[in-house]
Amino acid sequence: MALLNAKAASKYISSSILIGIVLGAIGAVIANFFRNGIVLISDWEVSLFQSLPRFFFYIAALTLSAIIVHSIKKQLSNSAFHGVADSIYFAHKSTDATNVKAGMLSTLAAFVS
Repeated sequence: MALLNAKAASKYISSSILIGIVLGAIGAVIANFFRNGIVLISDWEVSLFQSLPRFFFYIAALTLSAIIVHSIKKQLSNSAFHGVADSIYFAHKSTDATNVKAGMLSTLAAFVS
């Protein structure tokens, strides 16, 4: 009986490690895409506004970002953006009350910001 429990525990631990490695790799790839996207957009904005004074670059970038974030916020039906703490909270709830759309839109708003 003890050998059976040891096998089950070993199987559970190895599957947990494998799932952790896969999810960690996926998270790392997505974080890298997020960072590369920010660098790409920043470089594009700099090349677009390089002939103008820096003040116009900042005003144009902030105005465009504010318009995009406002339109994303309107898609959320007046609910708040979700952050990391909300993701942790939803992960520990027993009910499936997660709102994937709100999470994705919150991530997009963070990317634009």
